[in-house]
Amino acid sequence: MRITPSLLSAGYDLVLHGHRHMEALISMKAQHPERIRIVSADIATEEGLGQVVEAASGCDAVLHCAGIPSAGISWKVSAEEFRNVNAVNYEAPFYISQGIIPSMRSKGWGRIIFFSSIVAQTGIPGTSAYSPHLKAPCLA
Repeated sequence: MRITPSLLSAGYDLVLHGHRHMEALISMKAQHPERIRIVSADIATEEGLGQVVEAASGCDAVLHCAGIPSAGISWKVSAEEFRNVNAVNYEAPFYISQGIIPSMRSKGWGRIIFFSSIVAQTGIPGTSAYSPHLKAPCLA
């Protein structure tokens, strides 16, 4: 969200996605109603992915920074939580990119930027669903 004022100052119009806690997005749109479009969708679902792809299909650049955390010891994380975390953090950026690349290709230009947390690089005990990075070797 901190990048939004910089992008607006640089002259970009924005499509902002959120799913919960939409107050900050709504506030920004109220300040820049002609330059910001808001999409509220659950990107863990095909319907939500479709809404985001449709809204972003004409964009020149996409910044993937949506993500949800998960904290739990691997053998205690439910299948539902594991699927949901991977749907949002891993699958959604792939499918959104896949959906908007044709538009970028037809224009001959586009940028896709992925953000991740430090956990993707270092791994933290108790975050196995959030980051599959393992620090210890498997001993058989």
